[in-house]
Amino acid sequence: MAIALAAQWRSARYLATDLPCRVSAMAAAFAESGCPMLRATPLIWGGAPPPQSDGGGAGASLVLLADLLYFRGSSLFEPDTLEPLAETVRLALAARCSFALCCFRVRDRRREAHFRALCEARGLAISEPLSEARLATMLPPGSATDVEATGPLRLWRIRGQAGPGTGTDDNSPRVEE
Repeated sequence: MAIALAAQWRSARYLATDLPCRVSAMAAAFAESGCPMLRATPLIWGGAPPPQSDGGGAGASLVLLADLLYFRGSSLFEPDTLEPLAETVRLALAARCSFALCCFRVRDRRREAHFRALCEARGLAISEPLSEARLATMLPPGSATDVEATGPLRLWRIRGQAGPGTGTDDNSPRVEE
């Protein structure tokens, strides 16, 4: 996803995160892509996102969550990942003029509703800027490469609490149908 975005919008800087064991493979793919604006770093959910390496301030203007809600941890003995993920999203959206787009195929409606409730309990607002029907015309369920992902595509826009200075007032970026 990061390589596709960087190829489309070369003027932006991108910081992609993953589990520590996956970062070196991601960094190698970024180097091979020829997009110097891509950077890979580890992120363990529950903690603060990594700082900007260029001194441009703490926090990104856009946080992209791509198909993360299904991941429960690497074993049955690990705690569920939704609480730490919701906390990391809250910390990432603390910057002015930031918001997140969370895109996923529906796999477990109760789990997805639980993540939404966790975000809302942290003061985050979630809206759906594109309807399920509109998203289905853009990327039909049969086009998914993940055999477990046959459900409809969903897109959530996540923002911090509304109000001046929070980055979620009427001047924040919009995703429209």
